[in-house]
Amino acid sequence: MRNVLICAGSLEKAKEIEDRNKQQYAESQHREKVLVRRLAAKEQEIQDYVSQINELKSSHASLQGRPTLLDPAVNVLILRLKQELTSTKARLEETQNELSAWKFTPDSNTGKKLMAKCRLLHQENEDLGRMTSSGRIAKLEGDLALQKSFSEEVKKSQSELDEFLQELDEDVEGMQSTVLFLQRELRATHTTVNGNRPSSPPDKRTYSGSECSDTPVGKRRRASVLSLDYNEEEEPLTVTNGDAD
Repeated sequence: MRNVLICAGSLEKAKEIEDRNKQQYAESQHREKVLVRRLAAKEQEIQDYVSQINELKSSHASLQGRPTLLDPAVNVLILRLKQELTSTKARLEETQNELSAWKFTPDSNTGKKLMAKCRLLHQENEDLGRMTSSGRIAKLEGDLALQKSFSEEVKKSQSELDEFLQELDEDVEGMQSTVLFLQRELRATHTTVNGNRPSSPPDKRTYSGSECSDTPVGKRRRASVLSLDYNEEEEPLTVTNGDAD
């Protein structure tokens, strides 16, 4: 019983589908007939226009031998017919172009041209991509080489700077020892000079030789290139001919 019901339902659905297909087929046939009628009417209209033009041409050719006066109304009609013929030809050409566009397939001439153009554009795109990638790689390689050379120069400069600093440290240590030695000598000289100085005015100090000058008390003088400062307010010194008395 269930199978019978299923079969009956399937038959009803098949009938509905068949009726629907018949209706669609009838509508498509009706549309096709309407379009064919319109096309036939347009062709008949074009043929009428062509026949009228031919008649006018023939009548004009027959009347070329004798002067004639053309009615203005006929002239207006001829001009209007020419305009309508031109517009009809333009519409016909446009319709044919649209029809050929709707019939686009890969096997048609238009389809083949478009496919060839697409392949050419794709090939050009790939070539441009390869050129761009190769140019970027070359630029990156150049930048990398430049960075390597710059790093080598920086390392070389750093090593030279380290050597110079090491030498400078050694020189500074030697100079510090020299400064300490000279400070001791200076203190000993001060002690010797202060112990053996003659009676002289306390406001002047006399030096003999190339550096002999009078210097007021209370000022500070920088002694030697090693930046040794001593205070002249401590006690005046008197040196003659470079030898201490």
